[in-house]
Amino acid sequence: MNLYSQGVDPTLDLSGMAEITEVVEACTEISTHPRHPYAGELVFTAFSGSHQDAIRKCLARRTEGETWNVAYLHRSV
Repeated sequence: MNLYSQGVDPTLDLSGMAEITEVVEACTEISTHPRHPYAGELVFTAFSGSHQDAIRKCLARRTEGETWNVAYLHRSV
């Protein structure tokens, strides 16, 4: 899947990711982590709350004139 994202076709059919995951789990007896890229059951779920909370906390502690140091936000130059 990473090759596809870079424009390289590895000539693999990954259209049945759920079935591929099931076979791999059965063969290896290792479960796929829910947040695993491409194959985890939460692959299409966004967890942005922690980022938003970090930004809110940094902004709450910042005082006027202080060097800009807020998590996940770039400083304008």
